[in-house]
Amino acid sequence: MNPVSNQISFVGTDFYTTGYTANASYGGAIADQVTVNSATSVTATWTYGLPPLNSDVVPTLWFEQTGSDVQQFAKISATLKKTLTVTSATSGLTCSFAGGCKLEVTADGLSTLLKNDSVNNFISVCDETCEFLPLESTAQKSVCKLPKISTVYSNENFKIETEKEDLRFRKKFGNLQDVSMLFDNKLTQMPKIDSTKTECFVGGSFKANHVGMLSQVKYFMGDLDVKSTFVDKLKFQASSDNTTWVDLFTADENVHEGWNYHKWENANEKPKYRFYRLYSANRDGCLVGELKMQGVETVDNSGNTLSCPIAVEKDNTVF
Repeated sequence: MNPVSNQISFVGTDFYTTGYTANASYGGAIADQVTVNSATSVTATWTYGLPPLNSDVVPTLWFEQTGSDVQQFAKISATLKKTLTVTSATSGLTCSFAGGCKLEVTADGLSTLLKNDSVNNFISVCDETCEFLPLESTAQKSVCKLPKISTVYSNENFKIETEKEDLRFRKKFGNLQDVSMLFDNKLTQMPKIDSTKTECFVGGSFKANHVGMLSQVKYFMGDLDVKSTFVDKLKFQASSDNTTWVDLFTADENVHEGWNYHKWENANEKPKYRFYRLYSANRDGCLVGELKMQGVETVDNSGNTLSCPIAVEKDNTVF
């Protein structure tokens, strides 16, 4: 078995030369072309390169009989390890906040990863996915289209991103049971108290290196049998690091059954944090039926330019 950048040559005995179609795969990536050279030699080719898997993998070679479901697999014991190595990327590239410019990344076999699994393998620019362009890519070069970049400046001046009436966290957290119930659009369902806790909190976070710029928060209250449980106790807090929290507002004597609102009208007053939560020093003081935010997820940058890092991500590992 002799690998090159986009091929694997299988050497063995008794390979089928007629009556069968040869197939090959490596790490789940099916070869685009498999040629039976002779009864002792088969060559498999991946148009976009042999995928770099960073681990020892046994390639698969099999033959499918013409006109039937019969499959014959070759016995292979040898493993192949190909690592992902990024050698270069387009330098000095400038583009508008709207994106659309083309970026080239040189990394042997990366194109196969991007083509086969764009969810777990992708090129990112400023933490946004750069859209892979297969027709312009090769086994050695991956081309992608730059994404639009939402910043405080680009949104104010070019409307790159506009506010969402129901801005959602990327991740949720809390010390209540069934935290997701606060975000399920079912007003009558509430999470349950953890009786082992003395306080309660529930909230979420936005994408890394981004903030949620909020214009409104609303929370739904069910039956208020004991209003004092919430007055001056239920707080909406924000944090940049999920450690140090600041109070944005506290429920007062005006809290009531149904939707309760808090708004920020002016742009310079709108909070911009990555983490938000409802908090109470009492373990039952943050039990609400629903929590909703209005705003936009964005990069907290007010300048008219932004330098963006480029990253290649494979299975949650950055290269």
